[in-house]
Amino acid sequence: MAGNVWEWCEDWYDDKAYGRYKSGDTAPPKSGVSRVLRGGSWYLGNSNRFRCAYRVNDAPGNRINDDGFRCARTGF
Repeated sequence: MAGNVWEWCEDWYDDKAYGRYKSGDTAPPKSGVSRVLRGGSWYLGNSNRFRCAYRVNDAPGNRINDDGFRCARTGF
């Protein structure tokens, strides 16, 4: 699925998050201006950004043709 679309995540973006996680504070930010997008997109020519762990951020109200989400199902 990597390379299909940037996947919107529930987490608010915090550029200092990994520093906090390293020190033991693993609580996600409670609010913010932008949300995390992961995974890369077909729209970019840089293959380094096609990793599931690669992340960027964008405002939730923005609509771009390579941002999306993935459906998941539980309880098979």
